[in-house]
Amino acid sequence: MNRRVSTLVQGLIAVCASLALIGTNAYANDDEKAEFSGFARIVAGYLNNDTASYGGYENSLNFSPESLLGLRADIPLNDSFSFVGQAILRSSDEKDSEIQWLYADYRPTNNLSFKLGRQRIPLFQFSEVIDVGFAYPWITLPVEVYNPFIFTDYDGVLASYEFSRPLFSGNIDAYYGIFDDEIAFGDNTVDAKVDDLMGFVAQVYVEQFNFRASFHRGNTNVYVDELADFSQTLNFLGFSESARALEINNEVRYFQLSGGWENLDYFARLEFSRFDSAAYFVAQTDSYYATAGYNFYPFTAHITVAETRADYGEQPNEIPIGIDPQLDFLAQQYAFALQSIPISDIQSTTLGLRYDLRTNLAIKADISFIKGEEQPDIEAVNTRPFTVAEDSELFQLALEWVF
Repeated sequence: MNRRVSTLVQGLIAVCASLALIGTNAYANDDEKAEFSGFARIVAGYLNNDTASYGGYENSLNFSPESLLGLRADIPLNDSFSFVGQAILRSSDEKDSEIQWLYADYRPTNNLSFKLGRQRIPLFQFSEVIDVGFAYPWITLPVEVYNPFIFTDYDGVLASYEFSRPLFSGNIDAYYGIFDDEIAFGDNTVDAKVDDLMGFVAQVYVEQFNFRASFHRGNTNVYVDELADFSQTLNFLGFSESARALEINNEVRYFQLSGGWENLDYFARLEFSRFDSAAYFVAQTDSYYATAGYNFYPFTAHITVAETRADYGEQPNEIPIGIDPQLDFLAQQYAFALQSIPISDIQSTTLGLRYDLRTNLAIKADISFIKGEEQPDIEAVNTRPFTVAEDSELFQLALEWVF
């Protein structure tokens, strides 16, 4: 459990206990009471490839990557103020159990609200329910779009304005905050910080259609001991551009667009995202998925195609080769640093079937056909949970529960 989580766990227990006592005393004769809810999922997966990984799955039956238990507390103090906390207990070794939400919610009017505290970054269409498998048809949200980002939450404030007109409705959100925690970097855990993290989200609903657009940016500083030491060596020897190529200390930007349509029988959705950075070491990544489905209660069938493409651009190459053996060795070390954690361009097609046993319990079965294409040029930091360089199939079975 990382440093933020341990402190927040203690804080959440203290806050929830105190507020529950306050809420019980203040609302003993009122209908407003603290609400406690949760969700759980047991997911088994197997990747039919003994040399690749995808979404945390390999060629052995694995329950760890996505099986979890979530607990949530909604504690109202009055008509305007409430507190929200949500904790996730994970079975995965690669993802920490965490406090996802711990914030105060202030609603001065029916249309306007402010949230202050720990929140999930609203990057995607399904950001708020990304761990609640019962809320969407897939077992795994399309990996190509939903799992590239290494920063998932922030500490700060979010303002939301909801509007409603005769022909349409929607909301506009803006947030500002910071991220300061440890993140996974290849096989290691490193310190990362994002200052001036901010974003804007707009959603519009028109009859059976919905549209969403968002923009996010922040100034990152990721410190990796080995890269930092080598970068200092390059700077000392006068190769400043090459040294800067190994730094992950730049502005990052994230763009997202999505649209959907649904009725009682059919649904369709398209979501596109672009991740961009001024850092040489991080690729510009374009990703999308398109899905369509058919509801024939208690069953839902769906098909999804998804793809991600990464472009690293031109890397600086100042170190001469063939002049001195020590410079040759330095050039080889520099190339190795840039290529240390390869990633692949990915395409996938997923077929899935969902069976709702009860109103709060569902069984899902998915199969994904994955095609990987190894990057022909410089490979950079793997912020994505897959290293597929050939065709593979992923088989998954899940039990989803909300309570």
